[in-house]
Amino acid sequence: AIGLTTGSGVTSGDMDLTVGVGADVGGKLELTAGTSEGADRIGGLLIATAGAATNSEGSVGGALILTAGSSSSGNAVSAARRRLLQAATTGGGGDIVATAGQAEAGDGGDIQVSSGTSTLASSGGINIGTPDAGLGGDSGNIALTTGLSVNGAAGNMSMVVGNTDTANGGWLEFVAGATSALNKAGGQITISAGDQISTGGGDGGNIAVSGGDAIAGYGGNITIDAGISLHNDGGDVIVQAGTSTGSPAQGGNIELRAGMNSNGQGGDIILATGSGLVSGAFQFLSGDAATGASGGLDFITGVAENGHGGNVNFGVGTGGVGHGGNVSITGGETTDVGYMAGGVTIDGGFASADGETGSTGGDVSITGGASAAEGPDRSGDGGDVTLMGGYAAGAVS
Repeated sequence: AIGLTTGSGVTSGDMDLTVGVGADVGGKLELTAGTSEGADRIGGLLIATAGAATNSEGSVGGALILTAGSSSSGNAVSAARRRLLQAATTGGGGDIVATAGQAEAGDGGDIQVSSGTSTLASSGGINIGTPDAGLGGDSGNIALTTGLSVNGAAGNMSMVVGNTDTANGGWLEFVAGATSALNKAGGQITISAGDQISTGGGDGGNIAVSGGDAIAGYGGNITIDAGISLHNDGGDVIVQAGTSTGSPAQGGNIELRAGMNSNGQGGDIILATGSGLVSGAFQFLSGDAATGASGGLDFITGVAENGHGGNVNFGVGTGGVGHGGNVSITGGETTDVGYMAGGVTIDGGFASADGETGSTGGDVSITGGASAAEGPDRSGDGGDVTLMGGYAAGAVS
């Protein structure tokens, strides 16, 4: 063994290992631990440890600094020298490469980066970032990638914020970059589950977004907001289920379901268009069908075992100027010869209770609109009720 040790004292001696300056290529400083050739043995360790500070009166442990070489060159170099120096033709700074050990039969080595602990204060942070770009380039990328696997599972990637017993839980925030460039878009955030590309079957990966649970407080919200625009249209929110080309399979469903409550009232679902100088329209449309019936629209309230069934109300909002809005219910048109167009059926509710007192079926009331206006010119008449049979071009209507 070879030991190099500086002397002890009030200030211990320094130790410098410095390679001299080279006119062409700087000399290499290489530290290599010993190789082991024995069976079931371990290669030598290479340990770099900064000095400890053992006095508790405001002392700070020594830093461990690993810095790759800088470059002041702006000239191109030949391909041979580029391979030798592993530098870009613009004279890039040196890289820092940390690679764990390889293995043939066992597992490859891990890389673990941990900040320092503290008994009485905060633990150290870990900052991973690329610096700002120069005047003629882009700022550096950050890529976190797990490896491919042929005969096993690919590696997982987990981002978990630590728990706390005395304060709010820590944040996990994803923010894409802003831009002030003309006619350019802000950065995009894309979250995609894994594809299943085998023809033998299997499902694509799921995406689950969940608000936090609470024992005594409110459960956490999930908020999806499209972007605001000061001078153009606001951003859209598009929720689209998956397409299917299989037969007799169907496209994916979209289900909106409010929360249950076994001891009280279930949650509401509120769908509202945006307010404005002219409010937004609301459309319920089923999809087109190429060879069969198009999809139906059902508005059905839930069953109540010990209460009234829920109401279904269709109402037009009040207007301050002009005529009131209409309510139109129209049966479906058919272009096929010999078939009847769709009808409109309005039925009162069925009273299914069977008892001595009997129950009464629901009424059907059709009432013209009332008018609050008064005047001798009869300009304030109530609305009419008109029942008409359908027009027939070549038969009796």
